[in-house]
Amino acid sequence: MSESAENQTKEDITTINSNELIKRLRKEQEGLRQVNEELAVAEEELRVQNEELLQWREELEHLKQRYLNLFNEAPDGYLVTDTQGRIQEANESAAHLFGCATEKLTEFRITDLLPVQIENFLAELSSQPRSPSRWEGFVLPISGKPFWSSITCSASRSGNGRVEGLRWLIRDVTDRKRINDALAESESRATTLAGQLRELASELTLAEQRERQRIAQILHDHIQQMLVAAKMQAGALMHHQSSEDRESAMRLICAFLDQALAESRSLTAELSPPVLFDLGLASALQWLAKNMLENNGLQVEVSVGPSFEMKTENTAIFLFDAVREILFNVVKHAGVHNARVVCLQPNDSLFQIVISDEGKGFDPTSLKRGEPSRGLGLFSIQQRLKHMGGLMEIDTAPGDGTRITLIMPRPSSAQKELAPEVAAPSPDSKTESSNNAAKIRVILADDHHIIRNGLARILQEEVDIEVVGEASNGAQAINLARSLRPDIIIMDANMPVLTGIEATAEILRDMPNVKIVGLSMYEDGELSSSMRQAGAVAYVTKGGSPEALVKAIRRAAAI
Repeated sequence: MSESAENQTKEDITTINSNELIKRLRKEQEGLRQVNEELAVAEEELRVQNEELLQWREELEHLKQRYLNLFNEAPDGYLVTDTQGRIQEANESAAHLFGCATEKLTEFRITDLLPVQIENFLAELSSQPRSPSRWEGFVLPISGKPFWSSITCSASRSGNGRVEGLRWLIRDVTDRKRINDALAESESRATTLAGQLRELASELTLAEQRERQRIAQILHDHIQQMLVAAKMQAGALMHHQSSEDRESAMRLICAFLDQALAESRSLTAELSPPVLFDLGLASALQWLAKNMLENNGLQVEVSVGPSFEMKTENTAIFLFDAVREILFNVVKHAGVHNARVVCLQPNDSLFQIVISDEGKGFDPTSLKRGEPSRGLGLFSIQQRLKHMGGLMEIDTAPGDGTRITLIMPRPSSAQKELAPEVAAPSPDSKTESSNNAAKIRVILADDHHIIRNGLARILQEEVDIEVVGEASNGAQAINLARSLRPDIIIMDANMPVLTGIEATAEILRDMPNVKIVGLSMYEDGELSSSMRQAGAVAYVTKGGSPEALVKAIRRAAAI
């Protein structure tokens, strides 16, 4: 081969190698470009992922802060411990409950702070994993006041179920505990009270039966026997021939009727003393003192304050019965023969009555337990006082005497008075005329028609006395007196609308020349004294002789 041909061949080979190299380089450049594009895509993906990670991190920080705020600001105490009870975290409420700083709590174990049963719970925790457990117990904090707590514990577990830590919730339930205890005590007291009320109802039923039996016995053994004896004498009177026998029989009849009247008056006064309704509570308590001395041998000193005044009201009736019941207790239980009753009105809205003795005294807790005898009677009074808005205070101890104070609010409204009605003169009465000017003109004031009729028949037999009018209540008596201007008024002390005592005082203020003779079924010193204080010139009983009434009228007219 010539040299030129050989050179040409070398050039061709060199050209071929250069082309291959260029192709290879171009291919490698294309590969690098693709790699760069892939790297750019990967870089963008990494950038997006990084932004997402930053967003997740911010959300996690927000959730973490929210959890920490809830944890620290929760109203209940929260603690986190390991399985051995070592405190790792505590919130502000827990620190407040246990009385120390939050970081100080991490120096304690949970068993140092909570009730003893927590120790047993931790000991059993590894062998017997539990669901959330709850207790209640008394907690003595590191400093501050002890409190009653409600404790809840729940476990945090790993994926295989192993307990890794414990979360504790401690709540102060002292107020709830106090309320529950108070409710339980109230229920217990309500049950006791129900038993006491049942016992009281039974005792009241028995007392009512005994009282009915006693009244029936008095009626049978005394009043009925006297009336039967009087009836027998009246029957025998029709067969007596001589005037002496008839006169003797009449005397016996009058004697039997007097005894029956005396027994009925005594029974009526015992059941409902008229002095209470006519003169008020203070006078009724004075009467009660005399009655207790005569029938029970108990000397009662009654002291009434200057402003104490209570007339015929339900309150007065109740207080009278309460004082009588307490004095009966003194007779039965105190072992003394003296007692004292003090009536006060400390202000315009309260009445106060103090009953005291220096006797044996008693345990006041027996009243709360509803024990029989003295306790049951006082329990009844106490309950009725509460119902009426009052209260009872008891100061006593065994061997130290007894002082019982009844406090009652003054009634807000007075009794309504009925409008007075004027009674027309009786058909048998005559108006004043020139033919009877010398007669003593009399008005009969009594709320029982049969009594007025009987009095009128007695006075009709007297030539110098004339009945000019009749009244059935105190208001009518006042109006008749103003219209008829009588000489004498026979005034019953016990009448509706206005009592005879009130009517007497009213009449004599306007007509001082009218003479009033008091009249009552009862031979009662208090009523007689009150009628005379009101201005009556005499006082007679309905069961007295007709001659006594006629003499009283004539003596009054002669004054």
